[in-house]
Amino acid sequence: MNGWLGPLFLVCLVAGLICAVAWRCIPAGRLRTTLQTLGACLVFLPQVPILFMIHRSMELVTYQEALFAAWMTLVGVLLVLRAWRGLAVSGQIKSVFLGALGVGLAGWGLESGREFLWDVFLPREPVHGFVDAVRIPYGTRLPPLADVLVDGHWHQATLDILPQLTRGSRIDAEAGAGSNVLLAIVKR
Repeated sequence: MNGWLGPLFLVCLVAGLICAVAWRCIPAGRLRTTLQTLGACLVFLPQVPILFMIHRSMELVTYQEALFAAWMTLVGVLLVLRAWRGLAVSGQIKSVFLGALGVGLAGWGLESGREFLWDVFLPREPVHGFVDAVRIPYGTRLPPLADVLVDGHWHQATLDILPQLTRGSRIDAEAGAGSNVLLAIVKR
């Protein structure tokens, strides 16, 4: 991906958040509406291509983890609140089901958030050695993460670096502490 895609998404996200903060300081009017619209577009529009590029780029793994964690946690919390307040029509069974679904989604989101935080803030695990095997699980609709065996340890890799991971090739990389996905290839 030539190293430009990940920083581009980060710039869009930061610019969108700056617009979101700035419009609150501006009185009602055309500029405020423009900043609201621009901020929403900068934050949410880059998420659409992420759906189509999932597992295709090593640069986007942490961005995808953060988005998934945030959306799953928020949707889960909203479902729990809806069930708690009794807004689910059709009785108690639906409220219990909605609450259980919300707790499950929120838990999944929090676990994904843990992976994201560990990948970003903990030291990455060095991966040095020779590739013993590469396994690509087929049969899913989403592009899979490949499983890579390096000196007896399994790691996951995105599709953009698979051509570099042939059996017997030497690899110097870094894996995320939370997700165990190869996040960087070390150039030597």
